[in-house]
Amino acid sequence: MFVDIPDFALFLGRFHPLVVHLPIGFLLLAIIIALVSKRQKFKQLKASLDFVLSLGAASAVLACILGYMLSLGGEYDPDTLFWHQWLGIGLAALSVLLYWVRSKKQEHKRRLVWLHSTYPFFAILVLLTFTGHYGGNLTHGSTYLFQYAPNPLRVMAGLEPKAAPRPPVTVLDSADVFLDVVHPLIQSKCNSCHNADKKKGQLLLTTYDDMLKGGKEGPSLVPGNLQASLMYQRVTLPSSHEDYMPAEGKTGLTADEVAILGWWISHEAPQSKQLAYLDLDKEISPKFKRVLGFGASDSRLPDKQIAAADSSAIKAALTQGFIVKSIYPESNFIEIKLPFTGQKLADMDVQVLLPLKDQITWLDFAHGEVKDQHLEAIGQLTSLSRLNLSNNTLTDAGIKQLMKLHELTYLNLYGTDISDAALTDLKALPKLKSLYLWQTQVSDEGVAAFKAERPDVRVTVGESFMSVTEPDSADSIGG
Repeated sequence: MFVDIPDFALFLGRFHPLVVHLPIGFLLLAIIIALVSKRQKFKQLKASLDFVLSLGAASAVLACILGYMLSLGGEYDPDTLFWHQWLGIGLAALSVLLYWVRSKKQEHKRRLVWLHSTYPFFAILVLLTFTGHYGGNLTHGSTYLFQYAPNPLRVMAGLEPKAAPRPPVTVLDSADVFLDVVHPLIQSKCNSCHNADKKKGQLLLTTYDDMLKGGKEGPSLVPGNLQASLMYQRVTLPSSHEDYMPAEGKTGLTADEVAILGWWISHEAPQSKQLAYLDLDKEISPKFKRVLGFGASDSRLPDKQIAAADSSAIKAALTQGFIVKSIYPESNFIEIKLPFTGQKLADMDVQVLLPLKDQITWLDFAHGEVKDQHLEAIGQLTSLSRLNLSNNTLTDAGIKQLMKLHELTYLNLYGTDISDAALTDLKALPKLKSLYLWQTQVSDEGVAAFKAERPDVRVTVGESFMSVTEPDSADSIGG
């Protein structure tokens, strides 16, 4: 029977993902207090236990109410939703009962003595774990937690062993248009909302057949017909449109990825076909190269084989706060960025990156308070092909430290203090193809002289810089 769900209920339900973290934090804190307060050293913490427990119980009840409202919108796997819902209700009920009994301990101590022990807190921990697990499955899919787990753990979790990875693409013609390009980008940008546990719009995008089947609003994929293929229509809407996908603030497809998706659909959307057997024109070919991470002027990788990064070196970089990402699956090349928390390079030890000098090929330190003295270490990262140093206080003296970056193809110096003297040094970088110099001290005469000697380098010195976007890399390393 069709039920008209009030919009206001659905509106309130959208706050469930925000509120649900409150009981997690409060109840975990209550568990910790209940355990450590048994030691004489922390005995004074026991006075706060009932207060923290009351906050956990109240927020758990609120999370259950909002979660129920959210579930009214449908689009969730019913079995997973069932377990998440009732485990959550059980968690809230036990938390309320435990607080109520503890607040009236003299009256009920004899009859419910077990509720005054640590056992109920262990029960809360178990319920909290499984409730959160099923909630994560609803959000990310049931395979999310064990996606990269070793095969023995995957089997224990009831999943199939990982399929053998596809060999890395080293030559553009050898890439399979769906298996190596289209399917991976859909997996990374679309599957979190369109998987077996969360079928937004009743749409699955996990396999080629799922795409053909479509959802409640029609076919997602119609080979040869862009207008009828909703998966293409939704990603090309303005990002402010309510039907734009991916929704909810998730990272959208890059311009190259959208172009490739449209090109693939227009060419009958083959399920498996090497690019060597498809007609790649001069406009789409560079886009495939950039998405695959090689062969295009700005984003190609160094033409050399390198070993995988040492795990301890990656851990050291992560400990400092650096974001470490792989350029694309099965590649040993990595990208380094500053943390999104606003932490600047002045507060970090750039020297920890030196053990990764062979693997780091993309480096983004824009707005990072990078100084000339930091460039001495950056200049030793000899596999760098992309370097973004925009909006930093850098001078001509610092640029001299970059002269050993013989693989560098892209250099962004927008908003720095360099002048024509730096251009004299930069023209010696053999593979440089793109140079951004907007809002620097370089002169028109200096740029003209640079272009006369290096006509192969695209130099951007004006407003056109603002339209330049960085390609997204693949997977974060270490979380």
